[in-house]
Amino acid sequence: MKTRTIKFVFVFLIVVSTIFTTVNFSKKSNAIDPYFTLVAKIHGGCYVGEIYDLVKQYLSVIGINLEIIIKDWPTFAAEIYVYRDFDFASLFFAGGDDYPDFTGVYDENGSLNVFGYHTSMDYNETLGTGINEWYMRQSNLIMPPDSSIRVKHYCNWQQYLMDKILPCLK
Repeated sequence: MKTRTIKFVFVFLIVVSTIFTTVNFSKKSNAIDPYFTLVAKIHGGCYVGEIYDLVKQYLSVIGINLEIIIKDWPTFAAEIYVYRDFDFASLFFAGGDDYPDFTGVYDENGSLNVFGYHTSMDYNETLGTGINEWYMRQSNLIMPPDSSIRVKHYCNWQQYLMDKILPCLK
């Protein structure tokens, strides 16, 4: 009697799990026809492809198609650093500093300026340079690196970058 009950429970669980699995996979997506396509480039050794797959699903709901292109490292680096031919890319910067210096990434002459920033985008006569460039120079003058003043400075710079610079690109 006991083995019969165990068998029944086991079969019941298999049937119920099959029903729930079928129901979950057969849900219709709320995706609409895409208005435009964005390009995400990743290199072959990168694990963020799974993240971009998830982003692609969410973007499809609002009518944006995300094309995910996987490249080998030399091609990826050339397209990111030289041609700047991407909408999304994942870059990983290695370093041992607790307080990183982002001037190489976000200033005009930075070796990692993948966004194509140039001071002519936001030149200010009073400062004699671009406002973004001014933020980058000033950030290194604020000591100690973990001070609330420096954190506030970076928050102001980040807001400026998102509001004024990023809409200028592309």
